[in-house]
Amino acid sequence: MSENPSIRLYRRITNSVPLLVSVLLHAVLIAVVGYFVVTETIINRKKSFEPVPPPESSAKKQLDHRIQVARKSGGSSPSPLSVQRIFSTAENALQMPSMTELPKSGASALGSAGFGAGAGVVGGGSGYNTALGGGNGLGRGFMSMSFLGMMDVRAQKVVFVVDISSALLDIRKGGFQAFTVIKDQISKLVANMTPGAEFNVVLFDPGSQADINTHVRIETFSRDLKPATLANKTAFLQWMAPINTDMTVLGFGSVKDGLRWEPRKLDNAGLDPQYRATCWADAFRAALEMKPDTVFLITGRTSNGIRDATDQEMADRRKRRLALDQFYKSNNIDPAAVAAARGAAMKKASDELDVINKKQLAKKKDPFIIQGAGRILDADFQAALKKAGYSIVVDTKGWTDKNGRLMTNVGPIDLTQKEADWAGADLKDLRNYFWKLQAALCPQQKARLYLFLFVGPDENTTRAEADLKLIVTANDGRFSLLDTKKLVQMQKDAEAREAAKK
Repeated sequence: MSENPSIRLYRRITNSVPLLVSVLLHAVLIAVVGYFVVTETIINRKKSFEPVPPPESSAKKQLDHRIQVARKSGGSSPSPLSVQRIFSTAENALQMPSMTELPKSGASALGSAGFGAGAGVVGGGSGYNTALGGGNGLGRGFMSMSFLGMMDVRAQKVVFVVDISSALLDIRKGGFQAFTVIKDQISKLVANMTPGAEFNVVLFDPGSQADINTHVRIETFSRDLKPATLANKTAFLQWMAPINTDMTVLGFGSVKDGLRWEPRKLDNAGLDPQYRATCWADAFRAALEMKPDTVFLITGRTSNGIRDATDQEMADRRKRRLALDQFYKSNNIDPAAVAAARGAAMKKASDELDVINKKQLAKKKDPFIIQGAGRILDADFQAALKKAGYSIVVDTKGWTDKNGRLMTNVGPIDLTQKEADWAGADLKDLRNYFWKLQAALCPQQKARLYLFLFVGPDENTTRAEADLKLIVTANDGRFSLLDTKKLVQMQKDAEAREAAKK
């Protein structure tokens, strides 16, 4: 028998009462909670000052411009987070907290160039550091740096290669003043590197090569690239400070705890076994072994290196020696006696120069550094001595010809001596050497080479400039001449910028 419809409806309603009660209770609880939330967060919230966003500043515009430059130059496109890590030296820009003061370089009686603080403020313009890209919290370390007037916007792993020989200190080049500026600019740039960057320094002295078959002496700060941490920067500045600050201890004699470089074997690089590279090219090789992306190289000499001489070249040399010996005999010239007289005269002149240099140092002035006693004879050196109130008269007795001309190259001739089996190399040999080094040591990406040739005011560098420009172009870099006048002006400009900020 079927149940009455009214009874069935009643039972359904009574069975649903607990569910309805539960729904009503939850609705009430939600309403109560919502009331308290609205009261605390909106109605009773304390009033606070909300400044109107300021108009876009010139610093912001410069920052955006630099980001665009970095993008166009091959750097990684910065994310919004990485943009917040960009450091700028522009006025009104956000500034990082001050770092612990690092030791200064170049302290000596000869003086030290001073450069103001600020990320990358070195060289001929105001540089700036950026940390583009993400990763480990330090960024990828990319920097846009200015060094001696050259700008690189993609630097991350940087090696400085520096000639520390007396050739760079000679008054013809600029003496201690120029080298001090170079050294201080390197120190300043390293001190302002971001922690994500890496650096190293390679030192070389062309005059330190004891044998033609050995590599030039090269020393480094570290075996490999060093992260630009505060500890590594401090250690580097302490290491760099004494180099060439004392005239009595120059070149590698002034380098403390330098690491002697020996070339790695490159059996599969295809290097010509008959070619020996020039000193600065070997120093570049030392830098490439560290796998940098940027190399700044400063040298005071140019050469394409040497190669094995041909049989014809060796035969021609012997003919010239025989002809010279005959010339001496016909003119009653005793080469051994000439060499002895010249040696004694130059020894006496060198001793006089030592006395003069001690007087210069006592007056807190730069000494006269020369690359050999023969420089004392040169007109520019004699003029410099006279200007400073000194004079050196060289005794020429016994080593002048019948016309009164100095015989500076006359010496004993051994006709039984074997001719040297090497000859000057061509530019082609040097270019091949650079190309093969890059391919072997930096196969993924070439290291950009920025090459500076340090010259004196009277040097003819036309041929050297043409050759070196070809080298740097093939190595994705740039070439520049340096002289004392240019370096001193850079120093004055940097000091003027700092004075304007105060």
